[in-house]
Amino acid sequence: MYKQIVLLICFVPMLTGCWGREELNEVAVIQTVAIDKEGKDNIRITIEISGVASKGQTPTGLSAKPIYLTETGKSIFEVARKMSNKTTRTLFWGHVSSIVFSKEMAKSGLKKHFDILTRLRQFRNLTNIFIMDGNASDIFKVTFPQESLTSSGLNGLLKAQNSEASTKKVTLMQVFQTLTNDYNDLAIPSLHVYKNPQTQKLNLRVGGMYVFAKDKQIAYMDAEKTKSYLRAINEGKETVEILPLGKKSRYVSFENVRNSANVMTLLQNGMPSVTIELNAKFDVTEVQKEMQISPEQIEKWENQLNALLSKQMEAFISYTKKNKVDLIGIKEMVHRKYPKQWKELKKDWYKIYPDIPFQIVVKSKIEHNFLHL
Repeated sequence: MYKQIVLLICFVPMLTGCWGREELNEVAVIQTVAIDKEGKDNIRITIEISGVASKGQTPTGLSAKPIYLTETGKSIFEVARKMSNKTTRTLFWGHVSSIVFSKEMAKSGLKKHFDILTRLRQFRNLTNIFIMDGNASDIFKVTFPQESLTSSGLNGLLKAQNSEASTKKVTLMQVFQTLTNDYNDLAIPSLHVYKNPQTQKLNLRVGGMYVFAKDKQIAYMDAEKTKSYLRAINEGKETVEILPLGKKSRYVSFENVRNSANVMTLLQNGMPSVTIELNAKFDVTEVQKEMQISPEQIEKWENQLNALLSKQMEAFISYTKKNKVDLIGIKEMVHRKYPKQWKELKKDWYKIYPDIPFQIVVKSKIEHNFLHL
């Protein structure tokens, strides 16, 4: 025992220190990655690197302008190796906060590319994933107010969408997990670059999602349907709903402060059926008319909101049936509840899914009005 302790003490000095350390002035910190298709078989990757000041410059260590590198190749790993020859510093991928794929890349299939993204230990599991309508590298042509880095602008826009529920944050690990199981279909946030007619500058719009059959993008889901999708999976909140007041152009606005959805499946005569129960809590935020907000008026608005949310949810379900995508995981619920019957249903699931009857039950509750009219 004594010899073992002495041997352990002898090894301790050899294990101290920072092996493999890299100083800040030796690395190029990558913030955003854009991946496009190049020709028939190649890919083109453009990366955004934080501008690092040389010795004697600004003490903050970061300059205002980022640096961009572009390279082509057959695989992400090959392109990454080629890029390392274009800079005097070691490329550090551990701070990548956003990866943007072009829609063309998404249509050709993403699974083969996510294999390496999850194998390389430098990539963070919480990296945001986007699909660009057009070239992914166009993201670097957009200027963000008060932000010098594209990654910071994307993170800010994604957080801002929480108040509209027009898209959903999707991470690297979430995409990989969805692509490697058979029970959920994939949806990834969409990006759209457009020219501002007043300033003639390129702006970015974040909203809606691209949906996938297996690992290939097949359709675009607009912001309105995305809102119902998020409600169905208990992620939509703080959205705004508007009802008309009479025949004139006056409206009452509501903030959807809370949602609780319960999705239930039932198997009858070998055919699944689905019931979606949605409990929604609202606050009245604006009334464009002088009126008495009585209990009767509140009840009337609640019934109108029930009808509105039901119509929105039905439009979302119809969209999933038309495109044969199971975004809320109905097949996983059936598999867990009816494992024996699932063996038969699994074979023709996407033929069965469009014929599954859905019942939508919405219970809206207006809790506060905060108005004195």
